[in-house]
Amino acid sequence: MKKIVFILLVLVTTTLVAQEKTEYCILRVTYSVKPNNLDSKLSIDLGSSANHSLKGIIENTKGGTISVNNADGTVTVVKDEIDMFSILYKYGFKFLNSYTMTLLDKSYTNFIFEKKITTH
Repeated sequence: MKKIVFILLVLVTTTLVAQEKTEYCILRVTYSVKPNNLDSKLSIDLGSSANHSLKGIIENTKGGTISVNNADGTVTVVKDEIDMFSILYKYGFKFLNSYTMTLLDKSYTNFIFEKKITTH
């Protein structure tokens, strides 16, 4: 009898353990040199998952900007990577890594972010 109670207790506690899910996104910044400054264009890659926590909130827009649909109904247009870092941090994402590549005289920097989501 003690063994049965112990086995049931073990089974119940293993099913109650919180599960952790990780989401990723990539902030891609394209740099190009202009005569008087450095021009940057932003895009966000959320992957192909239909249930990513940022789907419908953060979207790529024309002109190399990103729009953020705020909870109060307003839309924020983000034009530089520092502002986008702050917004991603606000939504629980942490900077993970970055890498740079150059193609056809354009430099691309990819900033990888992750968010750990605990479910019960």
